Amino acid sequence: MSDDKYRNLNILVIEDDADDYTFVCNELEKNGFESKTERILTREEMVATLNCKKIDIILSDYNLPRFSAPEALQTLKDSGLDIPFIVISGAVGEEEAVKVMKAGAHDYILKDSLVRLPEAIKRELNEAKIRRELRLKEIVLQESERQFRELLENIVMISAILDTSGKIEFCNNYLLKLIKKQSNEVIGANWFKLLVPESAQPLAKELFSLTITKDNLVPAFEYDIILAEKERHHIVWKYTLIRNKNGEITAVAYIGDDITESKRLERENHRVQEQIFNLNKTISLARLAVSTATKINDPLLVIKKNIAIISEHTKDKNIHSLLMKQRIAANTIAEAILELQDYAKLDLDKVESMESSQAIEQSLQLVEQLLKRDGIFLERDLRAKETWVSCNLVKFQQIIMNLFLFARDSLAGIANTQDVKKLIKIETDNHNDYLVININDNGLGLTQTELRQVFDPFFKPYPKSVGNGLWISKNVLQSWGGSIEVESAFNKGNRFTIKIACSDSKEKKEKIEKNTNINIFEFSVAEMGLDQLKGRVLLIDNDDYTREGISNYLGLMGLGVFEATGINDAIQKLKNDIYDFVIIDASTNKKNEDVLIGQIREFATPERSKIIEISDHIGSRIAIVDPVIQNKEGDRSNNKRADAYLGKPFNMAELVKIMSKLQNYIEQKSS
Repeated sequence: MSDDKYRNLNILVIEDDADDYTFVCNELEKNGFESKTERILTREEMVATLNCKKIDIILSDYNLPRFSAPEALQTLKDSGLDIPFIVISGAVGEEEAVKVMKAGAHDYILKDSLVRLPEAIKRELNEAKIRRELRLKEIVLQESERQFRELLENIVMISAILDTSGKIEFCNNYLLKLIKKQSNEVIGANWFKLLVPESAQPLAKELFSLTITKDNLVPAFEYDIILAEKERHHIVWKYTLIRNKNGEITAVAYIGDDITESKRLERENHRVQEQIFNLNKTISLARLAVSTATKINDPLLVIKKNIAIISEHTKDKNIHSLLMKQRIAANTIAEAILELQDYAKLDLDKVESMESSQAIEQSLQLVEQLLKRDGIFLERDLRAKETWVSCNLVKFQQIIMNLFLFARDSLAGIANTQDVKKLIKIETDNHNDYLVININDNGLGLTQTELRQVFDPFFKPYPKSVGNGLWISKNVLQSWGGSIEVESAFNKGNRFTIKIACSDSKEKKEKIEKNTNINIFEFSVAEMGLDQLKGRVLLIDNDDYTREGISNYLGLMGLGVFEATGINDAIQKLKNDIYDFVIIDASTNKKNEDVLIGQIREFATPERSKIIEISDHIGSRIAIVDPVIQNKEGDRSNNKRADAYLGKPFNMAELVKIMSKLQNYIEQKSS
C-alpha cells in the first residue's frame, strides 16, 4: 500500500486467542499496513491504553473470558473519544451482531472473512476523518456565533435575531431598555406582533419573507417599530443571514438605526426651505408690482393730460362723450395701479434688530442630526458676546444652513479614518462692530477655477450640491450691508467668513424692560422655572419689541413660539395649527376685549389651548379663572373669558407662574 495516511497506524486489538491475533496482524501486513498493534484482554488495560496512547482504530473479538465487545464499546463511549470500532468474531448469532451495531460498532466481520478487514479499516478511518472535520467546523461555527452575539449585545443600536417563523431568539439590552421590557417577556415572542405597528406589518412581513427565501435582496430597508409609551420610531434595518452547517437559513440577524430625529429634522429643513422659496416668490411678485405700476403710471399721466387738453379745445358733444369714457377707463387703470402699489408695500423683506446667538444655536440644532447621519462631527467655538444685528431671522438662519449644506457636500467624498475625521467647525466673534462667523470644513475643497465661480448662479462643484444657495446668500448679506468671503484649498477644505454690522439695541432693551418689569438680559431661565414648560405658544402683540423679547425667552428652553401682530394674523394661524397657549395683549386691536377673546375661542382648540390675556385694565395682579367654571356647559358668556389675566407692566415670573398652572391643568385633564 502506497498511501501514507495508512502508515504508522496504532491499532488496538482486543483478543484472547493468540492465533487469531496473529491472523489479524498477518492480514494487515499482507495488505501493506505498516502499523503498530497492541493486544489487550481486559477493560482496565483498555482504559489505561486509551489514556496514554493515541489509538487510530479498535478491533475487538465479541467474547473474551473477562471482557466482551459490547463492554469495550461502552468503555470507548465513556472515554469520549471518536475511534472506529470494528467487531471481529468467529461464531455469533445474528441477533447479537445487530445489537452491537445498533450500540455503535462501525462494522462486524467474521474471522473466516478477514479479507474484508483492510477495506473496512480504510473506510472507517476516512469516515472518522470526515467526522472530525465536521466537528471542527461546528466548533468554529459555534465560536463565530458566540462572538457575533456578543457583538450584537454590545452595539449601541437595535439588534435582534429572528428564527424563520419571526420569533425572537435574541435581542440586545439596548433594545430592551428602549421598549422597557425584560428578556423573558421578549424571547420567544413574535417580532411583528410585539413591536411593529399594525399599519407597517404587511410591509415588514413581506420584507422578512423575501429575506429568508431570496439571497439577492438589497440588505437595507425601512419600517417603523413601537418603543416605550407607544412612541413610533422610524428605523433603517440591515440584516445578515444565519445558516447551519448544511448551508440552510435558520435565522436572520437584524441591526436597526433609529433615524426618527433625522427624518424630523429633514422635514423641518424642507419646511424652512419651502418658506424661503415662498417668501422669495412673494418678494419677486411685489417687486414686479412696483416695476409694473411705475411703467404704467407715467404713460397714464400723459393720457390723462391729453384728455384734459382735448376737452378744453372741442365743443363736439360726441367727442366729449368719447373723452368721458376714456377718462373713466384711465381712472380704472389708476385704481389698479394703486392696488399694485399697496401690495408692494407689504413688508416681505422685513429687516429688524435681533440677537444673533440664539438664531445661530437654533440653526446648529437643526443641522447637527443631519451631520451625524453622514458621519460628520460638529465643533463649536462661539466667542461672540450678546450681539444684535439688523437682518431677517428666517433668511439669516437659511444662510447658515446653506453654508453647512455646502460643507457637508464637500465632505461627501471623504471617509472617516483613525487619523482623520470629517469635521465642520463654526466660529463666532466680535470684531470692529461686526459679527464675524467662520464655517470651516476639511473636505474636498475647490480648485482655483471653481473658487472663482463659487458665487455664480447655479454653480455646482459637488455631485449633491444644490445650485443658487451661495449666490442667494451673498445677495441677501449685501442687502443688509454685510459680506461673505471664501478661502479654499483643493483636497484640504473650505472656509467661509460672514460679516454683519452690529445694531444698536439700547432702545429695544429699554422698551422690553418697561413692558415686562424685569431686566430680561440678566434673566435666569432656571430660576424662573421656565425649563419645566413645554408645548407651542401663539404670541399676539402689535409691539415688535415686547413681542420679540417675550418670544426669545419663551423659546430658550424649547417652547415653540409663533408670533402674530394682529387678530387677523392670529386667526389664520389658529386655523392651521394647534397651540397649547395663546397669549394676547388686549391693546393689540381697538376691539372690545370680550370680542377679541370670543374670536380666538372660535378657532382655538378648547381641550388644549389656554388663553392668557395681558391688559392695562387689570392692574399689577394675576387672575386665573377656575377651569371648572370656565368649561361649564350652557354658559355662553364663558366663551368671552380668557383662562388667565395678567396686568401690565408684568414680571416674567408672573407669566411663567400662570403658564405652569394652566399646563398642569391640561396634563391632568389629558391623563
